Amino acid sequence: MSVIEEYHLSEENFSDDLDNDFDNLSSSEDVPNSLNGSPINHNPEIQRPADANNLLDKTNNQLSTLYEENDVDAYFKEFQNMCKIIEKNINILEYPSNLRNVSEEQNHISMLLENSQTNDFVSLISILNDILSFIRIGIESLHAFIIEKYNRKFPELEALIPNLIEFANCIKVLETTENFTDSNISLLLSSDAHLTKEQIMILTMTMKTGFNKSYKYDIQEKEQILEACDHTSKLNEIIDVINNYLSVNVHLIAPNLTALIGSKVASLLIAHAGGILELSEVPSCNLASIGKKKYQTHTHHAHFNGVRQEGYIYHSDLIQKQDIGTHKQMLRMVCAKIALAARVDASQMNNINKNMERNSSLGIKWRDEIIKKIRKLHETPIIASCKALPIPEDKPKKRRAGRKYRRYKEQYKMSHLRQLQNRIEFGKQEDTILDAFGEEVGLGMSKSSLQGITKTSKYSVISKVNNNAKLTKAMKSRIKEANEQSNEYFLMLTNSSQLDSTDEQQMSNDTKLQSAKSNNWYSHHL
Repeated sequence: MSVIEEYHLSEENFSDDLDNDFDNLSSSEDVPNSLNGSPINHNPEIQRPADANNLLDKTNNQLSTLYEENDVDAYFKEFQNMCKIIEKNINILEYPSNLRNVSEEQNHISMLLENSQTNDFVSLISILNDILSFIRIGIESLHAFIIEKYNRKFPELEALIPNLIEFANCIKVLETTENFTDSNISLLLSSDAHLTKEQIMILTMTMKTGFNKSYKYDIQEKEQILEACDHTSKLNEIIDVINNYLSVNVHLIAPNLTALIGSKVASLLIAHAGGILELSEVPSCNLASIGKKKYQTHTHHAHFNGVRQEGYIYHSDLIQKQDIGTHKQMLRMVCAKIALAARVDASQMNNINKNMERNSSLGIKWRDEIIKKIRKLHETPIIASCKALPIPEDKPKKRRAGRKYRRYKEQYKMSHLRQLQNRIEFGKQEDTILDAFGEEVGLGMSKSSLQGITKTSKYSVISKVNNNAKLTKAMKSRIKEANEQSNEYFLMLTNSSQLDSTDEQQMSNDTKLQSAKSNNWYSHHL
């Protein structure tokens, strides 16, 4: 069975289905508990309606009685029960007939919120959140119904205007306007539908090709579409009323969050999450997306400020008062502090039941920290004071080259023998000696037979090494005198050794003559 055939079902079949659904409801859903723990005595007919059309009437009668008695808690509890019933039995592709008396409920909610005491807010916060979630479901179901009907005439309208409220207002303008001139349509779309100039231009251009003016709805179907559009705007007004009430009293349940971001944004965040406990469970990276509008087909996903998640937090005064260049960094810091503030407020929920004061010092402290950080970013960089150049020292310049400097460097250059000592011949044991301290010193290749090969290699360039110390003239003369004295001493030693050798030779000759004479004893007899 198609969607249209399901829509044209009789009210009797819909009533039977609704009655069967109520049979499956649990006892806790049929008889909800009041805020103080005692059950409310509901009319039994409200729990099990015999007819779907009488459901809202009987509920409204019960609500009117409670409204006249000024019983705020019981009224909102009964309204919550009605919300559960409608939410359970509503079909997203069928027209939500249970929402036809929304204007009356809007007046009831507005009056009760204006007359309620401050103490009632803490006890009604959970019920208000349930009402908001129910209203959003109702708006979505109405939007789906309008799309199902109006796609026959203008199928591209859904992609051009993704906002649900603007979509409903635009259809009201198109269906109630008889003069379809560009100037008249543009004026009505700007005043009644609250569209931007860009949206109006795109819409008027698309209407020339995609809008089927020849298609005509019958009277009943057109009334249903316009009635659904009216209900959408009225439900949105109820959301505004509840949000305004939350923004006035939100400091009672979220003092730190209110001090940090403001009462309006705090109430929107709490209403979207469903409570301060639910908001405390949301990570900081997802907070920026709360309240973000859907992207339109003809617009870019990011603006020149680099921020894509333009939700409730982005449009707060704390961010909008800063420069555009710091919006992205500011949004990250604010979301991080909002997550902390929500967790602190959620941990202080027990103070409400104990009638204890709730502290908002952390929210004020974090707000001041964010403002100080942004001010530091806006400050101009500190210009370093210009210091005078130091007085140049009167000393000779450093020499880095030249003949004299090369000779000077040769005095401290490593000799070729020391270079060979630092090398080790492959495959042979190194020769070692003991120095004056008894430590072993390696000789390397200084005594190797290969040192001549390294000298004569065509790739080796052995430069002159001048390891002579730099001496003064006086020192040179002293060394010269010492050398002369040492030479004289060595010469004297050589002369004395020669004299001693001649004397010894003469004495040896004399002894030889005497011995020869002694041996020749017979010579005097000759």
